[in-house]
This record gives sequence, C-alpha cells and structure tokens, in this order.
Amino acid sequence: MLAREILLHLIGYNLIRGLMAETAAIHDQDVARISFKASVQAVHHFAQVIARTSRRRQALQLTNDLLENPGSGPGCRIVRAAPSHASKSAGTSATP
Repeated sequence: MLAREILLHLIGYNLIRGLMAETAAIHDQDVARISFKASVQAVHHFAQVIARTSRRRQALQLTNDLLENPGSGPGCRIVRAAPSHASKSAGTSATP
C-alpha cells in the first residue's frame, strides 16, 4: 500500500514537471524559472474548473488555456524573478 502511494506521488510530480517543461517551451522560458509550487496551484485551480465541465471540448479548451496562460489562476505567479546577487556580495569582503 505504501509503495503504491509513493508511486502515485512520483507520477504526480512527473506530470507537474512535464507541464512545466511544456509551458516553458511554449513561452520560450528556461524551465528553472518556473515555480513548482505555483504550477501545482495552477493545476489544482484548473482541475477544479475542468471537473465541473460537462463537455469534452470545453475541458480540452481549458487544458490548452492552462498551457498557454499558466498564471491565470488566482494568486498564481508561475515565473520566478531572477535571483539578486548584489545582496550577497555587499559588505562581505574577505581581504584584510
């Protein structure tokens, strides 16, 4: 039973990473700049909306919307800001 649960988590993780890679390719972004947590939130939001649809065509359109505009869900910020290296080097001089 535990092995099955771990397997399901790994499948879910890989599905999210696959979505991130596909979204990065569509938007010509580096996949490292895409937030895993925000991707999970976007998938969760869209999954709830897709579950309420009764038509297959509408569900496919919503899935395509997720890929085209992943940050459209409430509070979803998919692309992370570039890290600032200036704050690390300020005031940390190692010379005597």
